[in-house]
Amino acid sequence: MENGKELTKILAAAIPLPIYTVNSAGIIIDGNNALVELTGYSLEELLGKRAHTIFLNEAAARSIEKETVEKGYVKGKELTVLTKDGEKILVSISAHARTDESGNVSYVAALMDITEHKKMKEQLQTISNLTRIITSSTNLNEVIESFAHELRKVSDFDRLSILTIEADKLCLLAVYPRQDTVPEVGKPYPLEGSVTAWVKANKKAHIRSDFATTARQFTTDEAYLKNGFRSAICLPLFAHGEVFGSLNLACSKPDAFDERYRGVLEQLAAQLGGAIENIRLYQLEKVQRQKLEQEINVRANFLRTLIHELSTPLTPLLSSGQLLAEQLEPKGGVEFQLVKNILDGVHILNGHLNELLELAKGEIEILKVNPEPLEPVEVIQGLASQCSAMFAAKRQEFHLEMESPLPNILADKERTGQILLNLLTNATKFTPEGGEVTLRAKAEENALVIQVEDSGPGISAEKQAILSQPYLYLNSFSALGLGLAVSKRLVELQGGRIWAESQPGKGSTFSFSLPLASEEVVSSQ
Repeated sequence: MENGKELTKILAAAIPLPIYTVNSAGIIIDGNNALVELTGYSLEELLGKRAHTIFLNEAAARSIEKETVEKGYVKGKELTVLTKDGEKILVSISAHARTDESGNVSYVAALMDITEHKKMKEQLQTISNLTRIITSSTNLNEVIESFAHELRKVSDFDRLSILTIEADKLCLLAVYPRQDTVPEVGKPYPLEGSVTAWVKANKKAHIRSDFATTARQFTTDEAYLKNGFRSAICLPLFAHGEVFGSLNLACSKPDAFDERYRGVLEQLAAQLGGAIENIRLYQLEKVQRQKLEQEINVRANFLRTLIHELSTPLTPLLSSGQLLAEQLEPKGGVEFQLVKNILDGVHILNGHLNELLELAKGEIEILKVNPEPLEPVEVIQGLASQCSAMFAAKRQEFHLEMESPLPNILADKERTGQILLNLLTNATKFTPEGGEVTLRAKAEENALVIQVEDSGPGISAEKQAILSQPYLYLNSFSALGLGLAVSKRLVELQGGRIWAESQPGKGSTFSFSLPLASEEVVSSQ
């Protein structure tokens, strides 16, 4: 046993960790120099002292002592040493018990200072929390408040502020704590001569260790000192590699910020900068979207009102004209023809108003389609029959060419008819008397292609490029260009496309495609 005690003394002297021996009564009977350095007590003061009294939580120390005696060992238990000077040092204790010939149990304990390890672990956890906070919300005030609260776990500061650079001015974006009224949020400040200007130019953090003892370097240094701050750090906020602002921490104590934390704070500032830029872009996009929605609503209401005001006088004109035409028709003559001309003009004007309304809906994205499985033959034949009188009136030859059978399409029946009617109406309008108009329908790959070919004057490549653009008046045509614009929008809403092929003097072919309906969709109907 004596040899064992001697070996323990030799090991205790050689090992740099604080080591001490405690007898069965819980009294320290030996210790090394490392224990003396840790506790601040001399070896003479330690010997004869109850072991649990050197710890802040004596009850916890006694519990560990009891566990060591009962189990024979403990490993990695955390306790806080209370030094002679009152300093608190977090340690990990490991102890092994031994029993002598008389059955008395003593133990040898080793302590490891884990203050820095614990602090590093807490810092890593805080950094992880800060990263989560930065990306958790699009509300800037919430992000800054949560960020500042968590940041206090790794950095000692009394005020946090965020400044953004706007041309040659600085704008205070946020300040924490909020009750701090100096400086004023939203107020512009000069960029020139500020620490943020220095940070922007050098793209790195700047630490001011003590405003009271060092020369004033920047325009705000005196204000910091007057407000009770002694030290500060200014960190750059980056977006796309450029500094757009700064994160500023100020403390009432001197030397609160040193090089140990510069790297960590710069890393956090870089993440915060990205988050702030994303939030600013999101808020800008949100404001622009709301403004656009308001403009769309204003335009929609204006157009509805305008078209209503223009359509209202047409109703009595149409009803009165029809009544007058019925009375004059038996007599015929010039009066009846004049009334008929009036009615034709009213119908044309009403058609243009309807086109204008459809176009307006398309522009403000409230034009709707309801695609469903559709047999195209019925629609095509129905329109061909409806327009036959129109072709006969101009003595035009009309041909209908359809593959048989035609596959089902996924389309809006009413809107598809509207598109086809517009193309057929244009064809007869621009084809001279005695000309030809051909309506074709055929399946190509995953779409049905419908074509309207005429023998009209044709259209140059230059004018083809603006055919479907509304409000552009083509000198050789009398239309406003609204019908094709509406048709193009309706085709695209149904997942298809529309195009024209034409040469001057050789007629024109207008084609549009609509997607085929899958077998699953058809069978589900």
